[in-house]
Amino acid sequence: MEDNKPEILSDLPIDYDAGNTLKKILPWTKFISIAGIVFLGLILIILIFTSQRLSDSFKDNNPDLGNLWILSMLVGVLVVIVVFGYSLWMLLRFSILVKKALETQDQESFNKGIQSMKIYSIFIGVFAALGLISNIYNLII
Repeated sequence: MEDNKPEILSDLPIDYDAGNTLKKILPWTKFISIAGIVFLGLILIILIFTSQRLSDSFKDNNPDLGNLWILSMLVGVLVVIVVFGYSLWMLLRFSILVKKALETQDQESFNKGIQSMKIYSIFIGVFAALGLISNIYNLII
């Protein structure tokens, strides 16, 4: 029995206007992703250099919770950096793969690039929804 997958838009070529629009978008997605990754790196460096000072100041106020607080803060910030970093990496991957696909007419690279943009969009949508829920919660309370 044949595996009949329905192919959505199977004969949809990328015309000149769509390719031109993608070529205009790609430098911006690359810039935004690299700037975001650099920003996350700076946050990590600042956190590493200030973590001891923050821990010491917190220990002065709450001697029993100082180490626990700094550890939980470090873990929380690292989780946020990894999640945002991964989403920015997907945006950079989109830019690189789609540019390669447009230059070489490689459908597989184009599909992988679009898949990377899908992952990035899902992450950003989840972050936006969480931010919206947080703001609504803070308004109510």
